[in-house]
Amino acid sequence: MDNSESNLNVANYVLESGQAVQSYELIRPAGVIESMYKIHHDLGIFSNTIVCATYERADNMPLTPDIMYKALPLVISEHPVLTTIVVTQPSTKKTGRKMTWQARLRKICFKDCVRFVDIAAEKEQSIRLLQEEHDTWFNTEDKTKPLWRVVVNGSKILFIFHHSVCDGRSGMIFHRSLLAALNKVTRAQHESGKEEDIPNDFDVPNHELKPESMALLRLLGMKFSLFIGLLSYLSSLLIKVFLRKNYTFFNDVKFEEGLPSTDNPVPLAQRPVTKVERMCLSSYQLAASLKACKEHKTSMTTLILTLIHATLASDVYPTAKMDLSYLAVDLRRFLPAEFSNTMGNYVSSHQTNYWLGKYRRAGAISPANDTQIALIWQLSQKAKADLDSAMFTHRTPLPVANALGLTAIGEDDESIAAGIYNVLDVAVTKTFCVSSLVESESQSSGPWQLKGTEFSVAAQKARVGPMLYFAIGSMKDGECVINVSYEEGVLQSRVVRKILEGVERRLIILLGAENAN
Repeated sequence: MDNSESNLNVANYVLESGQAVQSYELIRPAGVIESMYKIHHDLGIFSNTIVCATYERADNMPLTPDIMYKALPLVISEHPVLTTIVVTQPSTKKTGRKMTWQARLRKICFKDCVRFVDIAAEKEQSIRLLQEEHDTWFNTEDKTKPLWRVVVNGSKILFIFHHSVCDGRSGMIFHRSLLAALNKVTRAQHESGKEEDIPNDFDVPNHELKPESMALLRLLGMKFSLFIGLLSYLSSLLIKVFLRKNYTFFNDVKFEEGLPSTDNPVPLAQRPVTKVERMCLSSYQLAASLKACKEHKTSMTTLILTLIHATLASDVYPTAKMDLSYLAVDLRRFLPAEFSNTMGNYVSSHQTNYWLGKYRRAGAISPANDTQIALIWQLSQKAKADLDSAMFTHRTPLPVANALGLTAIGEDDESIAAGIYNVLDVAVTKTFCVSSLVESESQSSGPWQLKGTEFSVAAQKARVGPMLYFAIGSMKDGECVINVSYEEGVLQSRVVRKILEGVERRLIILLGAENAN
């Protein structure tokens, strides 16, 4: 479709919908990732993602509606994707089918998407707030409100967003942009010395959206490999057919085997309820871990991944033979530099399958056992090398190829839903996923400073998403927070706590050995 045809279709759609003229305007067909997450959300599979940051000033000035309502227009203007919603329209190619479009809101009312609460900062209350926000689903039928919201709790700001808007890395881009906006507003108020009216809403400017990720990757000459796609599909099929059920992690988990569909969404009462467990590393432990990882030529993310494998294989599932897990991969590293600070969906994943014999031996780690300690580092190095190979030794990096494979499914919602769930029908979904948001810069030039960060991903419905999602958030000179989310009633909280305790115990042993050396 050329530009003139696209513009004509947009105009027709706007004229067909009275509400569109009033509250939004259609922009373009959504990318397959945006469409996929709209489908996931609307079928009751997955709600949202949360990225939190702590904001502080030397004079302890609070975050008020005054300064927030003045700062947010600057952030929205810098990142137009925050003005977008997803809208269902008739397919332009297949009669009777539907497709997802991105649309731009004409106005954003801050009282619709900004909330101020006063909840204690203790661990239990903080986790409860995350769980409550994960279990508050967006209403995608309301075309007057954005698909994100902000909760201000003292010095902490939670940015909660529908995944059709952006990915986890975008959450930190949002907070960096908000930090700059807060400092700009503060300086302007100080220089003018005047009390200005507090804006209650914002008339959205007509800024152009950046290309969605799949279109951009194709423009850069990256292509989906049918051979790699078939190989991945056959590999998943063979594992599911020939690997005995008790040979994988989470073999004791029971859930309904049926998959949702556009005709059979998850009933409202059966939508996943997210539970969160947390592990924190002090700034000293984080610094020591990063130093040790550098010396052993690995990364913090792959070290945590290795420790999870070792803990699951040793402490929880002693009969498991093979690991099935995923690492989230930020695709911005493969894009032009201007996209390093762009909000949107530029994310994919890297699958790992390892036989667990060595991990089980490494899991027997003790302070006096140098062999197991050395084996942990070797396995972490291998995980890092495998990830690097997937990203940097192929003409089209494998995580990019995985993402581009989604475009082969189709463009309309029915084809995307059927394609995704057909793949899931042969996939082993008793897996876990690890994602890491690491901020290397902790200082700004203004009075407001970021002092800590964390993030959390809502549980996905069992049979569709991973059993556990490990969200690792850290900032230079700050602590590291690992939030682990899972569906209530599918896994027991004591099991998840046991896993985190095992990971932490093994990490402390590793750091103790590094200090001794």
